[in-house]
Amino acid sequence: QYLIGDQVVSTIWIDVSLGVYVLDETYDVLGNIDTTAVNASTVDSNTVLLREDNSGISVSGTVTYDNVAASPYFGRVTFNPSDNLKTGTAYILTLKGTIADAAGNKLNPTGDIEYTFITSDRTSGGAGYDPDIIPPGVYSLNDLGNAFMVVFTELIDPTTICASTIYLINGGIKVNGSLEIGTTYDPGQLATTVIFTPYDPSITSGDVYVTGEIKDLSNNIMGTTWTGNW
Repeated sequence: QYLIGDQVVSTIWIDVSLGVYVLDETYDVLGNIDTTAVNASTVDSNTVLLREDNSGISVSGTVTYDNVAASPYFGRVTFNPSDNLKTGTAYILTLKGTIADAAGNKLNPTGDIEYTFITSDRTSGGAGYDPDIIPPGVYSLNDLGNAFMVVFTELIDPTTICASTIYLINGGIKVNGSLEIGTTYDPGQLATTVIFTPYDPSITSGDVYVTGEIKDLSNNIMGTTWTGNW
């Protein structure tokens, strides 16, 4: 099965790219979810299409797919129109059902998936543009048994995730461990996850600290340190 973003990104403006997230979701023998990229060779200008709704006129543009797991945009299909879209116009973005995973499983064997949106009469730099000024936060702390996972409220700048910004204290001592960055849709939008695994497997509890130096992709700083109990 597939995880597909429930909305086209940045469709209100006429001068930006469009994006949806397409990822392959499988389960291991323990029931854990494994999210991987689809076959990038099946994501191109033949399988990602944009057209005007009323006239049916196709819109030319370039298609890219981010299949790098460490990327903050992992799984994003981007359609970049060659020219600005028309103002006040309805468009349809189509993902062909032939997009497939590495095993050849199709996105939708019975048809295509389409998103409809209407453009505004403004550009992303024009009057009324609302930049992201909301700082990131911690959405949840999940116990994974021999590790814990921090789920943020949005995508985080990966360069701000390190041993000094996300760490564990056990018995008054800072615990050494590994950090694994991922993504999820749990908060209702694409967000960053970080799994912390102690190098010492006997440590399965402690106080979790996420410091205020964490930043989102718009450079908003979290500002205050978040703490939780694992």
